[in-house]
Amino acid sequence: MKKKLLSAVLAVIIALTAIPGITAGAATKKISSLSVAKISNQVYRAGEALKPSVTIKDGSKTLK
Repeated sequence: MKKKLLSAVLAVIIALTAIPGITAGAATKKISSLSVAKISNQVYRAGEALKPSVTIKDGSKTLK
């Protein structure tokens, strides 16, 4: 459970740093209004990384 949560948190951080106007250390856009879609359950297989698919939206715009 902790590995899954950590993977999800890291994926969100990576996605947020890719948003134009947001840089590490100094955000120029408030992210409190962004939404993160539910991350589906994944099966852990020994030796394989969990790669959650994370969708973050700013209103109706899906961020890449």
